[in-house]
Amino acid sequence: MSGAGLGVVLAVALAATLGVPARRAHAETPAAGHACGTEDLLAGKLPVVSPDEITPEMLAIETSPTDAELDAIKALSRGQHKCRQHLRAVTQEHEPTRVATHDELSMKLDLVTAELLQKKMSYGNANRLYREAALEASNKLTQQAKDELADAEEREAATWRSLGQSLAGAAKPPAPKADRSCSWVDSSVDCRAH
Repeated sequence: MSGAGLGVVLAVALAATLGVPARRAHAETPAAGHACGTEDLLAGKLPVVSPDEITPEMLAIETSPTDAELDAIKALSRGQHKCRQHLRAVTQEHEPTRVATHDELSMKLDLVTAELLQKKMSYGNANRLYREAALEASNKLTQQAKDELADAEEREAATWRSLGQSLAGAAKPPAPKADRSCSWVDSSVDCRAH
């Protein structure tokens, strides 16, 4: 896969995690400058496109990156960072309430990558943390969507209540004055002064 193609795929995958429509992420993603072969060197060790790529075997890898793999991780990370920054701008424009979750996910992914680059953790631990961060972001976005829906439903119900009260108040006949006596005459109300 070319560097530009990988950049698009990464943006679309992160967009899916954050809930940005994929066609928008794809259409608005710049080409990322990945080194050719980066994906091949890391295949089966790290997710290149999405945490959904992580298999149980990848969670079990107990080795840390080699020097050659460190260079590949750095190249991949630079491309992913560019894609995430661009996706953040798209998210800010179209889904501003999701930017904080986007920023938090990006920070967590970068922290895990930094620890991996320092050889402080194995591929398996990094993969577990990548998956946990993506799952947490997805859960936050799901809860946020539920909260936004509940708020919208409550606003709609309040509007209907207010409208109903306004209509009910407008439809009521005027209250009789104390010095009047009202009674039904045929199908209308007759209020006469005493």
